[in-house]
Amino acid sequence: MTTFSIFAIIRLLFERRFRMRLPNVIVVVIDALRKDYAKLLEEKLRRLGFISYDNVIAPSPWTTPSHASLLTGLYPLYHGAHETRTKKYLNVKLRRKNLLISMELSGMGYETYLMSANPFVSPDFGFVGFDYYYQPSYLAYLSVNLLKHDESVFLARIKDKYKIRSRLGLLKFLLMNKRYGTVTRLVMNFFAKKVILKAMLKIFKKWPKEKVQRRLLRKSVK
Repeated sequence: MTTFSIFAIIRLLFERRFRMRLPNVIVVVIDALRKDYAKLLEEKLRRLGFISYDNVIAPSPWTTPSHASLLTGLYPLYHGAHETRTKKYLNVKLRRKNLLISMELSGMGYETYLMSANPFVSPDFGFVGFDYYYQPSYLAYLSVNLLKHDESVFLARIKDKYKIRSRLGLLKFLLMNKRYGTVTRLVMNFFAKKVILKAMLKIFKKWPKEKVQRRLLRKSVK
């Protein structure tokens, strides 16, 4: 489904909001789970009213670009969250954040949530625009927080009040209001988290792998 068709349907629903209550929209993704191993889960979700699709193809063999396509309706070539010769691992992030369906839904008055057990599907990798973000406790060590409690409360309030969706926008607001200490701690948070993620992925030096395409091509040439 293209970005246009996704957003066209959402806008159509929005135009009818005064005639009918807006429906709940829930997307369940279980990364790297084979369909034949998910039949029991699929049956339970179907009984709850979920719809499953059989004729679908992942636009990429790994997490970040596939989820970016799912939530924007674009191929990796167009949303930009894909590997290149010089861009790997932690540098692969969604840059065209304004195209996320979370942004569209928030603009329509939806309350949006992102619950993810995968660190690649998080605001740090471009999945923003959600009112609430939750990660399980075993990933809590990734949430380095050098901010004081009152600073965290303050930031949550201003983000909600002024609809600040990006890290850059938040930093600009803090600098304009001379909150230099908070800015310093936010920047330190960012780099500390990046160091931790790099340490985690060090053992996966060549991950995500190319699914042995090069090896197969070499054999076919021989």
